[in-house]
Amino acid sequence: MSEILVDIIGIIISIIALWKGADFLIENSYKVAKKHNISESIIGLTILAFGTSLPEFLVSLSAALMGSSNISIGNVIGSNIFNLGFILGLTALIHPIKIKKDILYRDIPFFIISSLAFIFLALDKILSRLDGLILLTLFGIFIFVLLKTNSSFQEEEEIIEIDKNPKVGFFTYLAIGLSLGTLIFFSKLLVTLSKNLALKLGISDWIIGSTIVALGTSFPEFVTSLVAVLKKRYSMSIGNILGSNIFNICLVLGSASLIFPMNVKKQAVLGSFLLVLLGIYLFFVGYKYKALSRFNAFILLILGIFSYFKILK
Repeated sequence: MSEILVDIIGIIISIIALWKGADFLIENSYKVAKKHNISESIIGLTILAFGTSLPEFLVSLSAALMGSSNISIGNVIGSNIFNLGFILGLTALIHPIKIKKDILYRDIPFFIISSLAFIFLALDKILSRLDGLILLTLFGIFIFVLLKTNSSFQEEEEIIEIDKNPKVGFFTYLAIGLSLGTLIFFSKLLVTLSKNLALKLGISDWIIGSTIVALGTSFPEFVTSLVAVLKKRYSMSIGNILGSNIFNICLVLGSASLIFPMNVKKQAVLGSFLLVLLGIYLFFVGYKYKALSRFNAFILLILGIFSYFKILK
């Protein structure tokens, strides 16, 4: 029992370290980008959008390298359902969210397409290196489309205190290096401890990956959306969630499977199918009502909870 407690404490510490490491990396990378006159739109599309998916990226990559495909894929599918169903649903319950045209006709369809792509590629129960290359190509197309359509992700910058002339020196670059080292170390530790805990408790690493790991690595998305609501930047929340989910499927799973082919459980395919349905529901609501009302947010929340527990069976 004491060994199980040590693993649990280690997992909690690892998740907290991942949160803080990602936050510190984003903050200092932002300063460097601004110092070198990189446009704010590019910063929003790269540092901020990728930043909230960074824990999922490193944990899933570490899991794939260690041969734990269930943790890698479970982390992504569980995180995406939690992001879209729980976080977005809860955010819109606090305040209704307007669904803008770029979100309705670009981001939601691309999220649905990426989820369908995963389903199609996973039908043979494996994500091969070729599949990973296809997902990464989709990710490249997504970034290209964002740049070409003058992405509304620029709004995400309003969540940060923007310093037009940030101080950048040796310690800024040192902080970036230390942050990366922290993220790499604790992502590997989280995977190792999660596998140990699964073995000791007699439960599958899929359950661990899609619950403890997935919910833990979704915290940046949760914080970003919550702060956006508190700052009355309501429409930013939905862009953050959809962008992060697309990053998770295309970049995270694409990179992981390109490095190390992964076996895919049927629960992962089911989870992606449920994500497609959630995406279609969100598109229908946005097309008909132009906003995610509290009532529709409550429905989304219920559907998200149902979908989440469905993949745990």
